[in-house]
Amino acid sequence: MRRSILVIYFTLLSFLANSQINVDSLWGVWHNPETADTTKMLVLKDLIEKGYLFSNPDTAFIISQTLYDRADSLGFESWKSTALNYQGISCAIRGRYDEAIQRFTLCLQISEEIGNQHRVASSLSNIGQLYREMEDLPKALEYYNKSKVIYTETDDQYGLGIAYANSATLENSLGKHEDAIASALKAQEYCKKVGNLPVVANMDHELAVAYFELHLRESNPAKKQELKQLSEASFDRSLVLKRQVGDKEGEANTLVAKANTLKTLGRNQEAIELSEQALEIAKIVGSLAATEYSSALLYELYERQANYRRALEMNVLSIATRDSIQSDKNQREIIRQEYKYSYEKQAFADSLAFANQSAIQSLEIEKRDANLSRQRIALLASGGGVLLLILLVLSVRQGKRRSDELLHNILPAEIAAELKAKGSAQSKRIDQVTVLFTDFKGFTTMAEQLSPKELVDDLNECFSEFDRITAKYGIEKIKTIGDSYMAAGGLPTPNTTNPVDVIKAALEIRDFIEEGKSKKQSQNLPYFEIRIGVHTGPVVAGIVGVKKFQYDIWGDTVNTASTMESSGTVGRVNISEATYKLLKDHPQFSFESRGKVEAKGKGALEMYFVSEA
Repeated sequence: MRRSILVIYFTLLSFLANSQINVDSLWGVWHNPETADTTKMLVLKDLIEKGYLFSNPDTAFIISQTLYDRADSLGFESWKSTALNYQGISCAIRGRYDEAIQRFTLCLQISEEIGNQHRVASSLSNIGQLYREMEDLPKALEYYNKSKVIYTETDDQYGLGIAYANSATLENSLGKHEDAIASALKAQEYCKKVGNLPVVANMDHELAVAYFELHLRESNPAKKQELKQLSEASFDRSLVLKRQVGDKEGEANTLVAKANTLKTLGRNQEAIELSEQALEIAKIVGSLAATEYSSALLYELYERQANYRRALEMNVLSIATRDSIQSDKNQREIIRQEYKYSYEKQAFADSLAFANQSAIQSLEIEKRDANLSRQRIALLASGGGVLLLILLVLSVRQGKRRSDELLHNILPAEIAAELKAKGSAQSKRIDQVTVLFTDFKGFTTMAEQLSPKELVDDLNECFSEFDRITAKYGIEKIKTIGDSYMAAGGLPTPNTTNPVDVIKAALEIRDFIEEGKSKKQSQNLPYFEIRIGVHTGPVVAGIVGVKKFQYDIWGDTVNTASTMESSGTVGRVNISEATYKLLKDHPQFSFESRGKVEAKGKGALEMYFVSEA
């Protein structure tokens, strides 16, 4: 008898979760005539999600049609709804809204028929988002409200948080500010429970806007003053939290929104200062919307002050940015980012429902492939019932053990334990964490010189050794991003040794790459060279839900560590002034001051090279 398909599914999931997606390998599995039907559909699913959906939506659409056709031939309705969902997202990214609504509506119909309530709710939300893009806000709100009903019935608190947040934003746009306040408070209630801090911060922004609009309408002086104070407090909370989680674009949007309220109150100089801050951040992060909003506001403010030269500059910038936003290319990029964000927020819960359907459908295929006769089925039902029950119990136990292994592979042990015990893990601020970034010089050039297999093998060898080194020093690997590697010491359990631990790991990583370089040079082969950057400071750490759970960190400390890497030199470990001050008297290290180095988006920063003493 073949192994349980359920166990095979978890094995495949673990493989995909713990390695970079190799598109060529996946296509190889797809074309292999020995590959089972369900495995082929899993491969198509990963090709779409991780290979093409947000980078090449045209290709994703075509592969989704292949997935739909295969699911249709096998009678797998759940897979058909999955394929239609991908096609809807693909059409939305390409600006084909009517076709996207059609696909999401078909997905909705199938999901209702098979009782997949999570997919029903996400389809309603997707349709609502499309109507919002088409500026039919009442229709969008109608669909968001429908999704809330389903999320409530299934007690999906993450989904409820997002749904109420969407409603709050639309209600403010429609002038329904009392409703917006109620929705924003509900969104915060649910999002705090699941640790979704970025949405909590956004809802403080929406509360601030709603309170201020009600303040303008209020005639009672005492109530008017109270609403103004509530608005200011909400703006301030939003800014603090957005800075904590490192949401620079969100910070810019909130700064300019607060500036707009100050302009209305006649506090022009304060409004200018906040708008200039917003504009600077918007330019750094490349946010066209925040750039257009802040420059348009500055145009009005400088004109009020009769500073016509600066007003003209801001007017020109505002018009140019607005034209850029309206270009087809940028509109599609904005939509792509919005759908990627919303899709990631829904994907984990959706994958749980998908796994359940996959296991059921896989068992059906197993029976079909074995061509079980009616007599044998009857025998199993009568005399073989106990054996069947034992096999099912063993299958469930194997699946649970495999899923536990997967959970511990992708999360720190104590976070995994908290998640299993409570069903969620609380995000928290850690005051001293040392963050390490690495990046390979000339990776693109090497990619042109090596075959895909050779390149991935070399990269895997390096990252596997990095994993071993970081584990040796008690450092938590956070993630890989292309050819970059990110890790951090001092979390999830805070400690005081993390600067030393991370520097030791960084120096060992550097030496490993140098040894590999020497070997490759002796064989006249392409080789990796590495830059390493380190910075110490506070972060917010917690779980985000995408295709799988992921432990991640946010805050300016992460941005500064990345800056240390990008401002560094090949073969050296570049550290910040903050890390240097913690280590300057350590007998195992020596330091070389670089003075102030100009860093993109950060200005001039003190930097140091560190090496063994």
